[in-house]
Amino acid sequence: MTEATGSKKSSGWKVFGIIAGALVLCAVALVITVSAIGSAKGSRLEAAARARILELKSASILRPTLRGSAEPGNAWDDYAPALDEVKAFPNANKLFELVRREPKADPELGKAALTGLAKAIDGIHRGAGRAGSRFPYEWEKGAAMSVPNLLPSSNMANLLVLKARALSEEGKGREAAGVLLDVLQFGRDLAGDGILISEMLGFTMMSIGMSEVVDQLAAEKFDKPALEDLDRGLAALEGSLPNHAQTLKTDILLFGGPGRCQHHGDLGSTALRVRLRGGGRHPDDGPCREDGLDALGGGREGIQGHRSRDGEIPESDLQDGHAVDHPHESDDPAAPRPDPDAPDGGPLSRERRTTRPRRSLRD
Repeated sequence: MTEATGSKKSSGWKVFGIIAGALVLCAVALVITVSAIGSAKGSRLEAAARARILELKSASILRPTLRGSAEPGNAWDDYAPALDEVKAFPNANKLFELVRREPKADPELGKAALTGLAKAIDGIHRGAGRAGSRFPYEWEKGAAMSVPNLLPSSNMANLLVLKARALSEEGKGREAAGVLLDVLQFGRDLAGDGILISEMLGFTMMSIGMSEVVDQLAAEKFDKPALEDLDRGLAALEGSLPNHAQTLKTDILLFGGPGRCQHHGDLGSTALRVRLRGGGRHPDDGPCREDGLDALGGGREGIQGHRSRDGEIPESDLQDGHAVDHPHESDDPAAPRPDPDAPDGGPLSRERRTTRPRRSLRD
């Protein structure tokens, strides 16, 4: 009896051991399979990222100029020192108050900026006239790479609008139109060939420039030569707007997707970034720095012109999670409003993407 009982217990343990061993083997096989799939996917992403970097580096820097004849060179060789001057100018972030004609705006600040930053304005003009534009992104560095100075860029756009207004008040409509074309060119160059946050800010700057063009058109500040210059410049701009799909492709492949840095202080896949950089993780350096993507907060303030008291962007100024600009909203109910369902491509392309033939400003 005892022997039979012991035999049954031994058989039970053997069955249990076989089942347990099979389960362990299945678990090990599953882990190996998942790891192999993940490794293969990571290799494909790494290869795609490297291919995208090669595309970015080999792409031509040439783009049409919006006024005058193109001079040889890279626009960012002129833009960069101009932005450094704006960055060092006290209270440059308050220029938007003058652009928006807010009651609290300080006219003396505008006069001082136009005088003290005259060389910076000339630098933007020279850059806008260059035959090519390419910011020197060091893509292999991943999140540690330098990006354009975003807040000084928005401040510069506001300064150029003030310059155009000053010229219009002096009766120099054609010169004012030229400065506004520089705003559009600068915004286009910031938006092109880079990362999503630069593209967003560049299109917003173009929107500010176009709003001022519309305001001065309504005030009949432009003579016939100015209208001809604007017509040629806008036609050239329409054909050279950045490709939003390609910008998204860059953000997804190199940084794991749009918006990651703003909310998480991280630009996507750490493993992919480490492979591309050949180094360790540095979550606190790179485009999230004050002079990079983190400057969007100041950029939003400089371009939109207001925040709530706690420093956040009001919900009324957010669209799909991103700040939107409306610097010159009209109270006229008959005034055209942007179509939220229009295809992507930026405010200028949405405005011009119509079934009707494009009309000249002279018509």
